[in-house]
Amino acid sequence: MGKKLFKLILLLALVAVAGRWLLQWEIRNSVDASIADMRDTVSIRYDRLDVGFDGKVTVKRVQLSLPDSDAFSASIQRIDVDMQSLPELVQRRFGGSAPEALSVKVTGINANLENFAESIESSVDCLDPLKQPSPWMLGFQADSDLNFSYLYNAATRDLTLDVDMIARGAYELKTQVRFGGVAPNLKAASSLDLVRVNFDDIRMMQAWTSYCSARHEKSAEQLVTGYMANLEALLNKQSLGLSEASQAALKSYMQEPGRIVLRWVLNIDLQEPPSADAISDMLFNRLEVEVAGAPVSPIFTSVEYKPVAPRPQLQPKIVAKAPALVEIDFEQLQDYVDKEVQLVTGDKITTGVVRKVGGAEIELEVIKDGANHFSITFYRSRIDQILVKP
Repeated sequence: MGKKLFKLILLLALVAVAGRWLLQWEIRNSVDASIADMRDTVSIRYDRLDVGFDGKVTVKRVQLSLPDSDAFSASIQRIDVDMQSLPELVQRRFGGSAPEALSVKVTGINANLENFAESIESSVDCLDPLKQPSPWMLGFQADSDLNFSYLYNAATRDLTLDVDMIARGAYELKTQVRFGGVAPNLKAASSLDLVRVNFDDIRMMQAWTSYCSARHEKSAEQLVTGYMANLEALLNKQSLGLSEASQAALKSYMQEPGRIVLRWVLNIDLQEPPSADAISDMLFNRLEVEVAGAPVSPIFTSVEYKPVAPRPQLQPKIVAKAPALVEIDFEQLQDYVDKEVQLVTGDKITTGVVRKVGGAEIELEVIKDGANHFSITFYRSRIDQILVKP
């Protein structure tokens, strides 16, 4: 009896291992086929894909880049897709139906944006709410994490989505969205009921103040005053203004940041959705705000729209006219190592110091704001003109 039981257990173990291996092979083939379909848009490579007995699919060391271009690249340490159990994974994978619970964790996201440095940073205006610097510009170079999960309640037909973005050392952003009347296959919903956003500032505001003070040569108080004035101008276009409570809460947050909670109880009928204007009104009228645990109410006031004069721009200093630049060939760049040149690519001009020259590329060191150094590689095929001082 003991030998038969041992053989049965061994057989079940072999079947489980073989089944897991076959499932892993099938999932890997599907992933590879999807990657191949996207090869004209984005290049994706990964080192390893595993399927665990706990139903978790893990992809390690993912590399993304644009085909035939060095303009963008990114890496991901690992992606974990969790369906709670291996039987659930098998059932959903081959049955074709969506799981009632799913969790996706993306760990160690790192994007190489150096080639975008100059073009992105040149458009930043800290006083304009729509032109804010990114965490990367503020000095947060650490990897980021992204967590996505959903839970379907078959009894109430509610679907809750959670998306968490964690920029290490900078902030944590958690978003929750709840749908009602969701079909069992999760392909349709009858209503959008709730949206909630939690923003926890770790060191974001402190870095923003430091960066923007240096960029605009303004004090922290001047930055707060200027930002709030421009935010009021944006709201003014909607015939709205910030209440005294909102102004006090925003000023307090910008000086001593903490947690901000935004919440909308919408109950939007997705079968017969309202107009875009009606949805816009909902986003303002149904907004609930908490700053550092204290509710802010009222948030907005009604005002008469009055066009605001454009904020005056700083006039550039008048300097003596520099001598006209002359054009040289790519082959002549070897004579300009450690010297300043201008590269014309399309309608963009980049000024920097030549550090390396290869057969088909040039490495240029660009200095921003007198302190930030960026090394950018330009390929010969994309350079229209090379200009130097005579």
